[in-house]
Amino acid sequence: MGGRIYDRNEDADLDITDLTEEVARLYQRKQAAGQVTGQVGSMLLKLKTEKNKRELMVALKLTGRDNFEKLYLRPALDQGLIEMTVPGKPKIRMQRYRLTAKEAVGFMPLGSIFALFTC
Repeated sequence: MGGRIYDRNEDADLDITDLTEEVARLYQRKQAAGQVTGQVGSMLLKLKTEKNKRELMVALKLTGRDNFEKLYLRPALDQGLIEMTVPGKPKIRMQRYRLTAKEAVGFMPLGSIFALFTC
């Protein structure tokens, strides 16, 4: 898929890479439902490729590592939205983070974004 983000439903794949505003609105809806915080949603939007902690913090314009880990990184890991490239070794120097397979195809359960655009 080469750097593009897709949402999949039973009929086709929808390229949502350039639909960041719509994706952000969907995350706000999930946040209101108590499923994903705004901080986690904003981090997922920045995580199109693997990044280390510093790269993620720069992308989010954050400076406090403790708050980043508490409000962004740990909740996303705990919810299974992102994963470590070296599982079980969070402190390793080469540790990077990426979207999990379920999030990489569209940030939501399959077909949900497509359904929103067709309503």
